[in-house]
Amino acid sequence: MANAALIERDLTLPDNEMVAQAADAVRALEDFLKRHPDLATSSVTFAPGDDAALQIPGAALEMLIDVLAHMAVGDAVGIAPVHPELTVPQAADLMDVPRRYLEKLLDDRKLPYRRVGKARRVLLCVVADYQRREAALLRRLTDELAAEARRLRLDY
Repeated sequence: MANAALIERDLTLPDNEMVAQAADAVRALEDFLKRHPDLATSSVTFAPGDDAALQIPGAALEMLIDVLAHMAVGDAVGIAPVHPELTVPQAADLMDVPRRYLEKLLDDRKLPYRRVGKARRVLLCVVADYQRREAALLRRLTDELAAEARRLRLDY
């Protein structure tokens, strides 16, 4: 489901010059973060020339790198806010699962929610935590299957 704030903004495909600038910026910022890995989890201060310093959270720098990486391959990029409380369709879209699947998780009380009238609302942090747990489970099961394949000397 598209966010209204994203739809209202004009999306422009980057031209060749923007693609090249974005690619250069991604390389420079990634190189900078490799030299200063602690900054990705704290904040970064920009002090260009005689201007006043600008301090941004490290997470924003990571997002900027993601935006630039998309632009570097010619993708149009839009940014939309994500509210801490999501409707069921919004949460399902974010989780990349069918709405019915999420509704079953809610019905089975596998994810907490609150009611607003007849509608249900799910906290963003609940969705993020569920996705982390599912990804960890998937990694663990994949590792177990790979170990079993090695044990059985199966060649893939």
